[in-house]
Amino acid sequence: MEAYGYAGRIVHVDLESGKVEKEPLDLDLARKFIGGRGLNYVLLERYLQPGTDPLSPENPIVIGAGPLVGTPVPGAGKVGGTTRFALPADPEGGRFVVASGVSGSHAFGVMLKRAGYDHLVITGRAARPVVLRIEDDDVRLDDAAALWGRKDTYETADALTDAMGRCGTVCIGEAGENRVRFSMALTDKRSTLGRNGFGAVMGAKNLKAVSVRGTRPVRLKDPQRFKAALADLLKAVREDPAVALFHEVGLHAEWWHYKHALNPGLWPKEKWDELYGLDKCRQAVEATQGCTGCAIRCKVVQRVADGPWAGARTGNSHFLHTAILGQTLGIEDWRPVVRLLDLCNRSGACAVSAVGLLLLAAFGFEAGMLTKEQTGGIALKQGDVHGYLALLEKIIRREDVGDVFADGLLAGGRHMGLDVGQFVGIIKGSPCIHDPRDARMDPRGLHQMVNPRGGDHSQCDWTLVRPKLPLEQVRRAFLMTGATQADADRIFDAEGFNCGRLTRHVEDSGMVFDSIGTCLMYPLAGMPLQVNTLAKLYSAATGMETSAAEMKAAGERANNLHKLLNVREGFTRKDDAAPQVWLQPKPTPDGDAVLMDYYGKRRLGERDLEAMLDDYYDERGWDPADGTPGPEKLRALGLADYAGGTGPA
Repeated sequence: MEAYGYAGRIVHVDLESGKVEKEPLDLDLARKFIGGRGLNYVLLERYLQPGTDPLSPENPIVIGAGPLVGTPVPGAGKVGGTTRFALPADPEGGRFVVASGVSGSHAFGVMLKRAGYDHLVITGRAARPVVLRIEDDDVRLDDAAALWGRKDTYETADALTDAMGRCGTVCIGEAGENRVRFSMALTDKRSTLGRNGFGAVMGAKNLKAVSVRGTRPVRLKDPQRFKAALADLLKAVREDPAVALFHEVGLHAEWWHYKHALNPGLWPKEKWDELYGLDKCRQAVEATQGCTGCAIRCKVVQRVADGPWAGARTGNSHFLHTAILGQTLGIEDWRPVVRLLDLCNRSGACAVSAVGLLLLAAFGFEAGMLTKEQTGGIALKQGDVHGYLALLEKIIRREDVGDVFADGLLAGGRHMGLDVGQFVGIIKGSPCIHDPRDARMDPRGLHQMVNPRGGDHSQCDWTLVRPKLPLEQVRRAFLMTGATQADADRIFDAEGFNCGRLTRHVEDSGMVFDSIGTCLMYPLAGMPLQVNTLAKLYSAATGMETSAAEMKAAGERANNLHKLLNVREGFTRKDDAAPQVWLQPKPTPDGDAVLMDYYGKRRLGERDLEAMLDDYYDERGWDPADGTPGPEKLRALGLADYAGGTGPA
């Protein structure tokens, strides 16, 4: 069968031998899992053995771009990177999750497709640092001696672009080279990939970067039908008044609710608004950035124009990151925070984990748990940006106590004799970005619990990200995901919705977006892009007719395989427990923040969360005792032969 939408090939590269193999994409299998992130799990399952050390040559990396990447769909630039991540899921460091990082791309996804590949599978470890370079049919390993230890993520991307012309890049910095377990890769200097250690896995393979340039077009089966299916979305983008504000300030266009939903709680909200609100964002933003064909442009380039931090500049982020980091660390001036964020971006250190470690270290130093001898002479104090920067450099380089902290928050807490879970929301080793005591309990909150990756919300960045939407609006959006009226009747009532049951459907919808290659920012911002529209676009692009319900079933299939891969690693229901800190009041100057349902009608406790888990597992058809897919569900999804999924009859 001729491929449309899809490029039609998979390329395999063994870094140890340099051997390159190419195989045709199985279009029947692609349709079953859509592509991108979904099909990544199928490919990873072929090569990953349970219990593999994430930093060993045996741990494969799979990078995939979905069937709409490279088409005119706004924001169709998502790529997924799947591997066994390097950040330990427990204090003893004995278990590691199998998961995906999903990243926007300005060129990488499109170039991979134009080079003729939907997926890239990387195995082995190179004997010396290399760049994997792809130019159409030419796939080779180039020496990276001039880059390794010499150039940061931005400089590496620039060097590769200078050498190849316009190309897509996935690069690591010093943190990845030194196998910092929360390091990530940067895609096209625009987006981050894999904050739980994707960068460390690349570093352990001596893989400095992947660069790709392609010249083939991405072909559509029926361009006119595709254009017609896209018309309503393009019209909505043109007419939405919020788009202009996105073009000015990026994601800070949503500050009106994020200042409540992501509030660290150190300062009164009024003060945070004064220090990091829209006025300060406008001072910081030099330019806004979007992924391939993006009509919204959520990312910004931040630059400090004056003062002692003049010249500090960073991209691939939101001013929202700066605002959260600034309040978390108690830094009232946004300017030095840009410098700190830039150090994270250039080195490839995840800012969320890094800031948690800096705060932990400052607390420990002031409490006498850390000494100058351990910190290499740094006297740490909460709010001292100079001390923070000095310690962050030690973490990136694995110097002094930084060598311990480079293994993550759980390792840092254990070194200091602290259970960091008493202070920070951590799930499966990953710190949570969204604290539902601030944002209310919605599918993002529960997804962080049940998500095999833990602590990550992005797959559920859906309509409910905005607060207290009218129930009928939520219900209408739900029916656009491929869900049935019977599903809606089971989940919604006159007062609200069942969060446990709804989460399953939002997750499956999010998996469709990640697998097809489009951005969830559009439904988040209220645009008419849901699974029903994606089904029409997919059918026109590929010529393989499908419906919203069939696409959602493919998302469900991929989510079940993702879960299976982690069940194989020993994860069960006990790993889906909520952080205990969520169940405690969070003191803030504006009053205690407590865990409430989405509409703020009822305070939630441990029994409520356990009931949500029961409902979630029941909605998925999983065993509620251990939270895993059973044989009947796997047979129904056609997964009985995957990841040891047959199980007992």
